[in-house]
Amino acid sequence: MVNNLQVPSHWIEIKGLKIHFKCLGEGPPVILLHGGGNDWREWRKNLIPLAQGLRIYAPDLPGFGLSDPPLMPVSPSWFSSFLKDFMEAVGVKEAHIIGHSLGGTLAIALALDFPQKVKKVVLIDSAGLGPISGKGRLFLFLLGGLKKVLGKENKPKFKPRSAKEWLLADRLAELRAKVMIVWGENDPYLPTSQAELAHQLIPDSELRIFPRCRHAPHRERSNEFNHLVYQFLTQ
Repeated sequence: MVNNLQVPSHWIEIKGLKIHFKCLGEGPPVILLHGGGNDWREWRKNLIPLAQGLRIYAPDLPGFGLSDPPLMPVSPSWFSSFLKDFMEAVGVKEAHIIGHSLGGTLAIALALDFPQKVKKVVLIDSAGLGPISGKGRLFLFLLGGLKKVLGKENKPKFKPRSAKEWLLADRLAELRAKVMIVWGENDPYLPTSQAELAHQLIPDSELRIFPRCRHAPHRERSNEFNHLVYQFLTQ
């Protein structure tokens, strides 16, 4: 596990926002996209193992961690444009993308909107793959972390009906990148049925269910996850 002192901080301006990110390792670039309510520290158990032969970028997404929040309501397409700009700003032409939960939605959006920028994708218990159920539980889970992103001024504009644009299952068949879907068998938020459906819809995909895991296999079973994903990205 790493701490703040072991990985230097970097700052860059994207879309007028001051963005904080961590970077380490040498090799093919990999961008890690954390889930809602988290920041780069979500990847503390993964950074050093994955950086043995890969160059890892772990940004605090806009509105999370030390990064500035957007000045307007956001959408998956806004984030995909942001990620494209981030890649260009740090000199990365194309990269592997690893996204957890909300970050998985953003990884999908980037791969759909800018396929030339994305090599392989790893989706970890990704949001955005299934319909809203119950009283909008998925909506609250997927977008609850974005309250901080939207800020007080934008919160009134953000209503449950806007959740539809964050559900990308209908476009999964358009993905051209090779995708690994990693899921916790006992995820209390997103059932494995969503992972299985995504596996069926994504043309070039493989599915790995982690037994006895909940919503974060990359943290709960980090050694196994790191080995599996490193092999997938480097083979």
